[in-house]
Amino acid sequence: MTGMITTFDMITEFGTGDPKLLSEGIAIALVTTELGLIVAIPTLLLGSLLSVWARNIKRDMEHSALRIINVFLGGGLDAEDLSVPGAGGNALVLNS
Repeated sequence: MTGMITTFDMITEFGTGDPKLLSEGIAIALVTTELGLIVAIPTLLLGSLLSVWARNIKRDMEHSALRIINVFLGGGLDAEDLSVPGAGGNALVLNS
């Protein structure tokens, strides 16, 4: 961004007659963009990985909570007998 600002400042001051003045500012802008992408892409991938990891932890906690509730309420179901809802659903399996 600073490279483009510099370029437009030079255009304002000197006009568009000298391509060397323009190329320096554009080069700075391109390097800045490249460095931004070098940081942004791995960060995006890491964020996605952490999101999946958190979703799996949440699912495991819900399984454990259902297992505990079923044991205390006398259902005594095994983990295989629990019906696990899809993403975002909340279901409680109770054995009456």
